[in-house]
Amino acid sequence: MRDRLLFAVLPYLGALAFIAGCVVQVTLRRRVRRNNVPTSNRGVFAIACRGAVAAVAIAHVLTLVFPDLVLRWDRQFVRLVFFEGTRLVAGGLLAAAMIRVLARVLRGAPDGTRSTVDVVAVTLLLITVTSGLAIAIVYRWASSWSAVILAPYLSSIVRFDPSTDLVTRLPVLVKLHVVSSMAILAILPFTRPARAIVGRLRRTVVEPVEAAFRSPNDAKT
Repeated sequence: MRDRLLFAVLPYLGALAFIAGCVVQVTLRRRVRRNNVPTSNRGVFAIACRGAVAAVAIAHVLTLVFPDLVLRWDRQFVRLVFFEGTRLVAGGLLAAAMIRVLARVLRGAPDGTRSTVDVVAVTLLLITVTSGLAIAIVYRWASSWSAVILAPYLSSIVRFDPSTDLVTRLPVLVKLHVVSSMAILAILPFTRPARAIVGRLRRTVVEPVEAAFRSPNDAKT
């Protein structure tokens, strides 16, 4: 029953929470103060972290969305080692970045305020990243068995016919990785970076479109 709730019900609850959160942010948050938008960091570590995020994201998309392509790639041992090694290095760098971000979020803003949502979100991200890193170390060749087990599970979720038989037999570490990823999806729209992104989109996309369709009389008022 617990596995059924975690892997058959939680994905849809997380998706609904994500959609509802995005709608709330777009409709109610008309303006976001510019001082709430984080300044970009051009340091070497920040650039490396962005590359790590891209590498991990691309690897997960390839494995879960194009499993046949990944399985064909993994047939050659050298390519398998390259793919897994890239994921491992990127995951380690990302884990270090999450620890750094969590420490910064726990310290709070210069005025002493601290966002509970941001703390929870970064903690979940750290759990997801570290569990994924541990999976890559403990359960080798994750790209191959994920393409066989997790990709069909994700496909069943998309078809609204969740098949949890294979997922419920996975190790606890893998379950933790999957469930924490779903939890992040639910809380993501309410984090400070998401609010900043929504505010930027409103200024650059929504507000110009609204101004284009606004009548001259409305503009005068």
